Amino acid sequence: MPKHPFICAIVSDNSAAEQIELCQHSISSPVRIITTESSKCIVATKRVIEEGAAVIVSRGSVWSTIKKAFPLVPTLQTPITCCDAIEFLTKAKQYDTNIGVVSFPSHIAKMVTVAPHLGVSLTVHQVNNPDDIEKGCYEMRDKGMKVLVGGGHAVQWAQKLGLHGVLHTVSADGVIQVLNEADRILNAIISERSKDARVRTMLNALKDGAISLNEQGKILEYNLPAQKMFANGESTMKSIRTFLQDTGIIEAVQQQLTWSGESKKYEKKQYLCNIIPAYSNDIYCGASVIIQDASHIQSLEHKMRRELHAKGHVARYTLKDVVGHSAEMRSLVEHAELYANSPSSIFIYGESGTGKEIFAQGIHMASPFRNGPFVGINCTALPESLLESELFGYAEGAFTGAKKGGKVGLFEMAHNGTLFLDEIGEIPTSVQAKLLRVLEEKIVMRIGQERYIPINVRIVCATNKDLAELVRCGKFREDLFYRLNVLRLNLPPLRKHPEDIEELADSFLSWLPQSLSLPRPQISPEALAVLKLYHFPGNIRELRNVIERLVVIAKGREIRESDISRVLLMNEAPCGNSHKKAVTVPPSPSAPADANRRTKQSMLRAQINSTILQVLEETQGNKAETARRLGISPATLWRKLKEIAAQEKK
Repeated sequence: MPKHPFICAIVSDNSAAEQIELCQHSISSPVRIITTESSKCIVATKRVIEEGAAVIVSRGSVWSTIKKAFPLVPTLQTPITCCDAIEFLTKAKQYDTNIGVVSFPSHIAKMVTVAPHLGVSLTVHQVNNPDDIEKGCYEMRDKGMKVLVGGGHAVQWAQKLGLHGVLHTVSADGVIQVLNEADRILNAIISERSKDARVRTMLNALKDGAISLNEQGKILEYNLPAQKMFANGESTMKSIRTFLQDTGIIEAVQQQLTWSGESKKYEKKQYLCNIIPAYSNDIYCGASVIIQDASHIQSLEHKMRRELHAKGHVARYTLKDVVGHSAEMRSLVEHAELYANSPSSIFIYGESGTGKEIFAQGIHMASPFRNGPFVGINCTALPESLLESELFGYAEGAFTGAKKGGKVGLFEMAHNGTLFLDEIGEIPTSVQAKLLRVLEEKIVMRIGQERYIPINVRIVCATNKDLAELVRCGKFREDLFYRLNVLRLNLPPLRKHPEDIEELADSFLSWLPQSLSLPRPQISPEALAVLKLYHFPGNIRELRNVIERLVVIAKGREIRESDISRVLLMNEAPCGNSHKKAVTVPPSPSAPADANRRTKQSMLRAQINSTILQVLEETQGNKAETARRLGISPATLWRKLKEIAAQEKK
């Protein structure tokens, strides 16, 4: 009997288990909690998966081990919030302001965010697998660290090496957050499995036999009526194959013929046979054969590929999640909605931080592929050899270290759905040739395999590189560029639609304070005006980071103009190069800090002034239109112009 899927939390200490037990009531799905040693977590995980676990929740080295051992099972890590980071970094500060950190990238990110506000300096060692922990602890000792922050194993090693160990704990908010995400994924998995079960039940409920064949006439599937129809003491598969050969059905399928109510006699019985060819994007991929003892019935779809949602490949955003009502953003969303209904490839261009993946997911959710998987990959994240095997998959024994049974590639995983290729400009030329063939022929061949697999995949790609220039330089194939660049979206940098800054800031303020366990602050009109005049080289991602810093600094009080200036000065704002990413500048404790701060203040003022004058020139001196484009009041514009005039007189 099929086992009901559930969420399983696998942890290595009792305190974490108790915390999950206290928080599990925040979701409706069942949660099983298992406490095990890190060395035994693979055995424990294998057992619970066999018992029906569909989503795994863990942390630290246990999470890393499970994720590596069971890549097809959604494995979520309990996150550390900024409040958590503040708490344990404050504890570590009691021993020394120079703090060593041995932890995973997602945990390190939160600590790096809050460290400048606590007056501490971090030396980090990023952990990618459990074996890195011991090495990192020795590295911290050799660098003269007195205190080390990390997970349970890191703290144990720190103490063995004579260092102070501070455990980075996870608050209830972090546990509730990961349980909610696990609950959402589990519900998607249950929904997909239910859909598959309904299709199988429907096929088995037919009174007539249904048989699925591939383009060579090989039997793929058959329903229960077909099994009963040809059961005669020998194997069902052999009996059905004999019937198909003797009646000429296999030959007809190989010739891509269509039959409607063809009468065939077999073993003194008369059958009405229907052959319905199957095509995927105009590529012939076999046929469904409906066999009747009595009357003709309507054709049924013969096959559904499944299990993709069971791997957690789901989109989180829709086009309604795109924030902004400027003319640019409204036009983009309108075009995205139009493009979504087309099966053609979509090319998204935009600077880093402009929201390319949100648009990709939104297009998927608005398209006919919405019920299929959304599979994404960052093409810069893997070396050439691994990227090729990730995209196309490989057969068993294709190379040394290949998994038993081979591996399904991302194109196969994305069948009947969307494949999002982020940073497409970074794909090596050798992989570009194979990618072009898949896009042109709608078939994929795994590495080490000689069989083609038909696919039905919608391609969405994104980049912040000028692909046309890469084509001219010979770094990107011209034919692939034109194959991808069918429907195009150009996402504007935030500096091109500053009137959306207020709405974006309000959107971030609607959920960021809660995620940080802090009260929501209000932004004064003066502070908002300064925010709208900043270039935001890092675009929407930088704005989100700025708002997060402001939430932490304000602690619920109104955000003032001085707060905005203080936070923006943490970023270098290079005049004339506003398209480049801002770089975080840690506060310097030395005497030249005041001079450095004054320099950055001057640069910020120059950038704001440059923005105002540029828009004023574009509007041919129309102050009302300039204020509207900048998203500020005419009074604020008048005051800023007065300040600019005063500065020019000096």
